[in-house]
Amino acid sequence: MYTPKIKPDLIPILYRIGKETRKPMTKVVDEIIRPVLVKDEAIVAEKLRVTTEAITEPSIAFKMFKDKVTDYFKEHFIICCLDVRNRIITVEVISVGTLTSSLVHPREVFELAIKKHSASIMIAHNHPSGDCSPSEDDIKISKRIYEAGKILGIELIDHIVFTGNSYCSLKNKGLI
Repeated sequence: MYTPKIKPDLIPILYRIGKETRKPMTKVVDEIIRPVLVKDEAIVAEKLRVTTEAITEPSIAFKMFKDKVTDYFKEHFIICCLDVRNRIITVEVISVGTLTSSLVHPREVFELAIKKHSASIMIAHNHPSGDCSPSEDDIKISKRIYEAGKILGIELIDHIVFTGNSYCSLKNKGLI
Protein backbone atom coordinates (compact mmCIF):
# COMPACT_ATOMS: atom_id res chain seq x y z
CA MET A 1 0.00 0.00 0.00
CA TYR A 2 1.24 3.51 -0.80
CA THR A 3 2.25 5.57 2.23
CA PRO A 4 2.05 9.29 1.53
CA LYS A 5 4.84 11.65 2.57
CA ILE A 6 3.39 14.00 5.13
CA LYS A 7 4.68 17.53 5.61
CA PRO A 8 6.32 17.85 9.05
CA ASP A 9 3.99 20.69 10.08
CA LEU A 10 0.94 18.41 9.59
CA ILE A 11 2.18 15.71 11.96
CA PRO A 12 1.18 17.56 15.19
CA ILE A 13 -2.27 18.25 13.72
CA LEU A 14 -2.79 14.61 12.74
CA TYR A 15 -1.47 13.53 16.15
CA ARG A 16 -3.97 15.85 17.88
CA ILE A 17 -6.85 14.50 15.74
CA GLY A 18 -5.78 10.96 16.60
CA LYS A 19 -5.65 11.77 20.29
CA GLU A 20 -9.08 13.48 20.25
CA THR A 21 -10.73 10.65 18.30
CA ARG A 22 -8.70 7.91 20.07
CA LYS A 23 -7.53 6.51 16.76
CA PRO A 24 -4.00 5.42 15.84
CA MET A 25 -2.02 7.68 13.50
CA THR A 26 -2.32 5.20 10.61
CA LYS A 27 -6.11 5.29 10.89
CA VAL A 28 -6.11 9.10 10.89
CA VAL A 29 -3.89 9.16 7.78
CA ASP A 30 -6.17 6.60 6.06
CA GLU A 31 -9.26 8.68 6.81
CA ILE A 32 -7.87 12.14 6.06
CA ILE A 33 -4.87 11.99 3.69
CA ARG A 34 -5.63 8.99 1.43
CA PRO A 35 -9.06 10.24 0.24
CA VAL A 36 -7.41 13.46 -0.93
CA LEU A 37 -4.80 11.46 -2.88
CA VAL A 38 -7.47 9.28 -4.50
CA LYS A 39 -9.43 12.39 -5.48
CA ASP A 40 -6.27 13.90 -7.04
CA GLU A 41 -5.72 10.70 -9.08
CA ALA A 42 -9.31 10.89 -10.37
CA ILE A 43 -8.78 14.52 -11.42
CA VAL A 44 -5.60 13.62 -13.32
CA ALA A 45 -7.39 10.71 -15.06
CA GLU A 46 -10.26 13.03 -16.04
CA LYS A 47 -7.83 15.58 -17.53
CA LEU A 48 -6.26 12.83 -19.64
CA ARG A 49 -9.68 11.65 -20.81
CA VAL A 50 -10.68 15.14 -21.98
CA THR A 51 -7.62 15.34 -24.24
CA THR A 52 -8.28 11.96 -25.89
CA GLU A 53 -9.96 11.94 -29.29
CA ALA A 54 -13.32 10.22 -29.64
CA ILE A 55 -13.53 6.81 -31.29
CA THR A 56 -15.81 7.68 -34.19
CA GLU A 57 -14.95 4.94 -36.67
CA PRO A 58 -13.39 1.46 -36.74
CA SER A 59 -10.16 2.67 -38.40
CA ILE A 60 -9.31 4.80 -35.35
CA ALA A 61 -9.98 1.85 -33.07
CA PHE A 62 -7.90 -0.46 -35.27
CA LYS A 63 -4.81 1.75 -34.91
CA MET A 64 -5.25 1.85 -31.16
CA PHE A 65 -5.83 -1.91 -30.78
CA LYS A 66 -2.96 -2.77 -33.11
CA ASP A 67 -0.56 -0.77 -30.92
CA LYS A 68 -1.74 -2.66 -27.83
CA VAL A 69 -0.86 -6.14 -29.17
CA THR A 70 2.81 -7.05 -29.06
CA ASP A 71 2.75 -10.79 -29.85
CA TYR A 72 0.89 -11.67 -33.03
CA PHE A 73 1.42 -15.42 -32.51
CA LYS A 74 -1.37 -15.61 -29.94
CA GLU A 75 -4.88 -14.19 -29.86
CA HIS A 76 -5.30 -11.14 -27.63
CA PHE A 77 -8.77 -10.04 -26.54
CA ILE A 78 -8.87 -6.31 -25.79
CA ILE A 79 -11.49 -4.01 -24.29
CA CYS A 80 -11.70 -0.28 -24.78
CA CYS A 81 -13.85 1.45 -22.17
CA LEU A 82 -15.47 4.67 -23.40
CA ASP A 83 -17.22 7.60 -21.77
CA VAL A 84 -20.50 9.13 -22.98
CA ARG A 85 -18.66 11.02 -25.74
CA ASN A 86 -16.84 7.88 -26.95
CA ARG A 87 -13.55 9.10 -25.53
CA ILE A 88 -11.18 6.48 -24.17
CA ILE A 89 -11.20 5.80 -20.45
CA THR A 90 -8.87 2.80 -20.66
CA VAL A 91 -7.68 0.11 -23.08
CA GLU A 92 -6.61 -3.23 -21.66
CA VAL A 93 -5.86 -6.76 -22.80
CA ILE A 94 -8.23 -8.99 -20.83
CA SER A 95 -7.27 -12.36 -22.30
CA VAL A 96 -4.33 -13.88 -24.13
CA GLY A 97 -5.21 -17.12 -25.82
CA THR A 98 -3.52 -19.62 -28.08
CA LEU A 99 -2.69 -19.65 -31.75
CA THR A 100 -6.33 -20.26 -32.71
CA SER A 101 -8.52 -19.11 -29.81
CA SER A 102 -8.92 -16.72 -26.92
CA LEU A 103 -11.16 -17.58 -24.00
CA VAL A 104 -13.34 -14.72 -22.88
CA HIS A 105 -16.56 -14.42 -20.92
CA PRO A 106 -18.90 -11.42 -20.63
CA ARG A 107 -18.17 -11.17 -16.89
CA GLU A 108 -14.47 -10.42 -17.59
CA VAL A 109 -15.42 -7.91 -20.26
CA PHE A 110 -17.87 -6.02 -18.08
CA GLU A 111 -15.87 -6.24 -14.84
CA LEU A 112 -13.46 -3.59 -16.11
CA ALA A 113 -16.22 -1.58 -17.81
CA ILE A 114 -18.18 -1.37 -14.57
CA LYS A 115 -15.11 -0.48 -12.49
CA LYS A 116 -14.22 2.32 -14.91
CA HIS A 117 -17.82 3.67 -15.08
CA SER A 118 -17.98 3.15 -18.85
CA ALA A 119 -20.93 4.33 -20.88
CA SER A 120 -19.99 1.99 -23.72
CA ILE A 121 -17.27 -0.42 -24.78
CA MET A 122 -15.53 -1.57 -27.90
CA ILE A 123 -13.88 -4.99 -28.02
CA ALA A 124 -11.30 -6.44 -30.36
CA HIS A 125 -9.06 -9.39 -30.89
CA ASN A 126 -6.39 -10.32 -33.35
CA HIS A 127 -6.25 -13.31 -35.67
CA PRO A 128 -2.66 -14.62 -35.85
CA SER A 129 -3.59 -16.50 -39.05
CA GLY A 130 -3.58 -13.23 -41.00
CA ASP A 131 -7.25 -13.59 -42.01
CA CYS A 132 -9.43 -10.97 -40.34
CA SER A 133 -12.72 -12.67 -41.24
CA PRO A 134 -14.77 -13.30 -38.07
CA SER A 135 -15.35 -16.93 -37.11
CA GLU A 136 -18.65 -18.36 -35.87
CA ASP A 137 -17.28 -18.23 -32.31
CA ASP A 138 -16.39 -14.55 -32.79
CA ILE A 139 -19.95 -13.78 -33.83
CA LYS A 140 -21.44 -15.81 -30.94
CA ILE A 141 -19.35 -14.13 -28.26
CA SER A 142 -20.09 -10.71 -29.78
CA LYS A 143 -23.81 -11.37 -29.55
CA ARG A 144 -23.48 -12.61 -25.94
CA ILE A 145 -21.53 -9.52 -24.94
CA TYR A 146 -23.98 -7.27 -26.82
CA GLU A 147 -26.95 -8.82 -24.95
CA ALA A 148 -25.15 -8.62 -21.58
CA GLY A 149 -24.36 -4.98 -22.29
CA LYS A 150 -28.02 -4.23 -22.95
CA ILE A 151 -28.90 -5.65 -19.53
CA LEU A 152 -26.13 -3.68 -17.79
CA GLY A 153 -26.73 -0.46 -19.72
CA ILE A 154 -23.23 -0.51 -21.24
CA GLU A 155 -23.48 -0.54 -25.03
CA LEU A 156 -21.16 -2.67 -27.14
CA ILE A 157 -20.29 -0.27 -29.95
CA ASP A 158 -18.27 -2.66 -32.09
CA HIS A 159 -16.14 -5.79 -32.19
CA ILE A 160 -13.04 -5.43 -34.34
CA VAL A 161 -11.19 -8.51 -35.61
CA PHE A 162 -7.76 -7.50 -36.83
CA THR A 163 -4.45 -8.73 -38.20
CA GLY A 164 -1.13 -6.93 -38.50
CA ASN A 165 -2.36 -4.73 -41.35
CA SER A 166 -6.14 -5.12 -41.79
CA TYR A 167 -9.35 -5.31 -39.78
CA CYS A 168 -13.01 -6.28 -39.93
CA SER A 169 -15.78 -4.46 -38.05
CA LEU A 170 -18.58 -6.81 -37.01
CA LYS A 171 -20.91 -3.83 -36.70
CA ASN A 172 -20.18 -2.65 -40.26
CA LYS A 173 -20.87 -6.18 -41.50
CA GLY A 174 -24.23 -6.17 -39.66
CA LEU A 175 -23.24 -9.08 -37.40
CA ILE A 176 -24.01 -7.25 -34.13
